Amino acid sequence: MRFKNFFLPRFVISFFILFLLMDGWTWPPQASATPIQELKQGVVKITSTFGGKQRVGTGIIIKLDSDAAYIVTASHVIEGDPHPKVSFFSKPNRPVSAKVIGLEGGDQRGLGALLVEGTLPSDLQALPLNPFLRVSGGENVTLIGFPQIAGTSWAVTPGTIAGSSGRDLSFTAPADEGNSGGPLLMKGQVIGIITEVAGSFAHATPAIIAKFALESWGVKFPQSTPPNESKAGPIPSGPDHPEEPVIASTSPQGLDLTGTWRNVANPAISYSLDQDGSEITMEEFTLNMFGPVMTASGEGRLQGKTLTLTYVTAFQTGGKTVMTISEDGQTMSGTFTDLVSGVTLPLSLARQPNDEVPTNDLSQFDLFKQFQ
Repeated sequence: MRFKNFFLPRFVISFFILFLLMDGWTWPPQASATPIQELKQGVVKITSTFGGKQRVGTGIIIKLDSDAAYIVTASHVIEGDPHPKVSFFSKPNRPVSAKVIGLEGGDQRGLGALLVEGTLPSDLQALPLNPFLRVSGGENVTLIGFPQIAGTSWAVTPGTIAGSSGRDLSFTAPADEGNSGGPLLMKGQVIGIITEVAGSFAHATPAIIAKFALESWGVKFPQSTPPNESKAGPIPSGPDHPEEPVIASTSPQGLDLTGTWRNVANPAISYSLDQDGSEITMEEFTLNMFGPVMTASGEGRLQGKTLTLTYVTAFQTGGKTVMTISEDGQTMSGTFTDLVSGVTLPLSLARQPNDEVPTNDLSQFDLFKQFQ
């Protein structure tokens, strides 16, 4: 989630400054910290078997339907076992079979997703993935999982954020392999999924990356506007709050963003927008030494003359974009913000007269391979 190469030569800028749009989250009203007992109801124990050996890890319930629970974990916890066992907090001695619905196989720090169907305990909680809580180092976090070093089940341990690098959050905490796949919690919200515990520092994949991977595997989250960052105070915590309904709306009369848009500051980058009511689908194309390639895709929402987006790039960086459409609908201007560093930079787009979109894509370079 970095834009450190912003002032490098144009061909480097073209390749590394990418914009990918995603749905936002609905955030609950301000609340006090969620009790640990409630958070435990959103954490599961995972037992899998591979090569005749049993593995124990942790998982996070991230979505609940009437008869289904969707769980995210670390890929190495479940890889090789298509039907690992899941134990819920209120029924620790009654493991149920789960189905693997997504896996970043062969990646030690990858993610995986499970689906449990049938009659579920009534007290389960879906823990919210929060990509908007920023960390710089030194923040206190909490882990819930099954480390063997603790000598007990459902261990709750404190930790401290060490920093971030690329797609990894680094932290220190008393943890071991049994914590893999478990939540990295701050203010009662999941900011990362633990993927590796080794030595003095452990690693977690940020929530924004996890959400992108989960949606690529068919786990759908409600569409809504991200929290208003202009308001003072921390992002509220607590999973036990009703979600706001998704309200279908139409675009302002006469305002249609469908077409090709170019980046005014860097014409090597262009965007193909497709509008359906207030929903916007986007594909980004970057011209570099290989020619024009498709480098990003995603979705956004138009409200009035404001287009609000969140994005994750092919290099797994992410951020938020807010654009204002001009009266004639031919230009838009605003900012994009790196959600980890907090760096905000200006962005201006102008409509292209010809809606010609390049056909190459980055699949030839395997940059999207892990999301397929």
